[in-house]
Amino acid sequence: MSNEKRNGLIGMRVIATLGIALYHFELSFPFIEGKQIMSTAYMFVEFFLVMSGFFMAMTLSRKEKTLYRVMIDRFVRLWPAYIMGLILLPVVYAITWFNGDYVEWLKDGSHFKSYIVEFIMLQCTGISGLKYINGPSWYVSAMFICTPIVYVVIRLKKIGGALAGVLSTVIYLLAFYYLKEPDMPMEGFIFGYIPAPLFRASAGMLLGVAAYSIFDTLKLVIDKIPSVIVTFVEGIFICCILRMCYFRQSSFINWLILIPIVGIIILMMAENRGVFSKVLYSKKLDYFAEISYSFYIMQSFCSNFLSCFLPDIKQPYSTLFYLLLNFGMAVIVHEVFERSISCFLKKCVLF
Repeated sequence: MSNEKRNGLIGMRVIATLGIALYHFELSFPFIEGKQIMSTAYMFVEFFLVMSGFFMAMTLSRKEKTLYRVMIDRFVRLWPAYIMGLILLPVVYAITWFNGDYVEWLKDGSHFKSYIVEFIMLQCTGISGLKYINGPSWYVSAMFICTPIVYVVIRLKKIGGALAGVLSTVIYLLAFYYLKEPDMPMEGFIFGYIPAPLFRASAGMLLGVAAYSIFDTLKLVIDKIPSVIVTFVEGIFICCILRMCYFRQSSFINWLILIPIVGIIILMMAENRGVFSKVLYSKKLDYFAEISYSFYIMQSFCSNFLSCFLPDIKQPYSTLFYLLLNFGMAVIVHEVFERSISCFLKKCVLF
């Protein structure tokens, strides 16, 4: 792994992926009967959105790329694991309700239309009414669709970072004002026609662009800060992120999580002199970070597997089984499918 990638964000990525997976799992298998302790852990998605915008801005600042090449690169990176999740999840549904007839399940209701739109990562356009087969994949679709918007802002160079910060703030405020609630849904439209997931994704990614601009401006200053102070600030940021994702009810206040998310990304991308960065960039976490995307994609399959075939399994066995199953499926999808499909796409599309 290159020095550019070796930083504390490796561990933060693992933490965020695990948090999102447990959040979705707890919707069906609560850890404490009658109470959801991870009711706001969905906000870990913001970490990935901001990080995506940050790295996109950093990459384009170092190497000129056309929008076409950026979209192709992103497609090759996202689609292989994504498509396996889409193909495998209906297997559970087909076995449970259609005697294993996959095609019959697709023909039932609006599934076929949703399947086709989701197949090409465009379900967040609203073409199929924002109906999802693999629910967590909304994030992938939204990020893919919002990439051209973020690309245009980044290409504005000197004013791009400032503009990204302003646009991100405006988009978040418009979404909150219109929805009148802190939880941005995976379904629904802002102003009646703009898909809500695109608001959330574009705001998060643009905030990442603004974060890179801050990082690029302050990097030399951050490098001179004593490591003990960096460690202290990192600790505060990490505690704030975890606190806002656990044991809290939905509230607009929770969106203050964006501040420590931006802060921790900037600090960990600097010189990794904080203790938390050094712990979280451990090589032992490399493989977990490598398969984290497949882990994210397969969480719905694993959760539905338990709901359909082992509905009466109790805690803590349900969580342990779920995590083991999710990890196993992530390894299989990553090693068997994601690698080979990515390699094939690179040869066919990029070269």
